[in-house]
Amino acid sequence: GKLLAYISSDAGKRSVWVRQLATGKSVPILAATEDTVIGIGFSRDGEYLQYLHKPRDGSPQLSKMPVLGGAPIKMLDGFHSGVNFSPDERRIAFVRMAKAESALIVTNADGTNEKALITYPRPFSIAGLAWSPDGNEIGYSVTKISSGGKESRPARIAVDGGTEQSVTDFRWNYLEGMMWLPDGTG
Repeated sequence: GKLLAYISSDAGKRSVWVRQLATGKSVPILAATEDTVIGIGFSRDGEYLQYLHKPRDGSPQLSKMPVLGGAPIKMLDGFHSGVNFSPDERRIAFVRMAKAESALIVTNADGTNEKALITYPRPFSIAGLAWSPDGNEIGYSVTKISSGGKESRPARIAVDGGTEQSVTDFRWNYLEGMMWLPDGTG
């Protein structure tokens, strides 16, 4: 790449900078904020910087802004996991938790057309989302938390409708992340 984005922290505030690797010159593109900036990344076309942040008195948000600076554009809020872009960056998957349930949600990349693919009641939770290479399925872990501990299993679901499919009958103490093989076979 030609650019590097990074988060700088000073006196309890965070700012986002972009550095041109060839020249070593850095410019701030997001002014110092008290929001917790959780993560940053470039859009696939390299035109935008997308970042996760949490305002002091609010829920996490996904925003984007032009790489050369400009006003941030809020894309999504109200999620309780990392956000995962589909391979073509046209859709986003994330987990939203409520008091009584955990839901796997898919939206368009701009946050519109929200759809819950699957919902689990407490004490179950969904985590570790991963899009299949072709963007047609999402793999994830389902974890049951009880007084006896945790039990997780991997599962997958078609994005455009369908029922959950178990990946294996084996159970783990805890699964945090999922990955697909490049050819999508597992």
